[in-house]
Amino acid sequence: MNDIDTLSLLTRAVNGDVDAFIQVMEIPHAELSGHEAMPLTFVVTVPAVERVLAAWESSRVSEVLVQRWASFVRSGFVGRPGIFPVKPLDNEFDPQHEEQINDAVGRLDEIGDVIDGEPTVHKVRALLNHLVGNDDQQKSS
Repeated sequence: MNDIDTLSLLTRAVNGDVDAFIQVMEIPHAELSGHEAMPLTFVVTVPAVERVLAAWESSRVSEVLVQRWASFVRSGFVGRPGIFPVKPLDNEFDPQHEEQINDAVGRLDEIGDVIDGEPTVHKVRALLNHLVGNDDQQKSS
């Protein structure tokens, strides 16, 4: 895969394209982080989180995939057993909604960790809508 294809795939994955993320999970990390064409930073936005939530809500993807996406955008790499150390990609959350995205992605990354209660798509969507001030919009739809 060339630099342009890898960059496009990573950008789509960070932007909440779960099909692109599935492809990213198959690429060795050294290939993902070793390209000269990589931007300094990938930015995770509210619409990216909403796309992943929509895919989960429609049962297009499993909660395991959602958790792996959340972990990827938080840590900058796809967790793989026994492959350390890795140079993470530089992912940031949209500064306009950084705290809100961090809270929502954090809850998604907790899928499978029942200590604080299992997050559901509806709980995370409600959290995200509340945090970005879309409560009224959500109620009217």
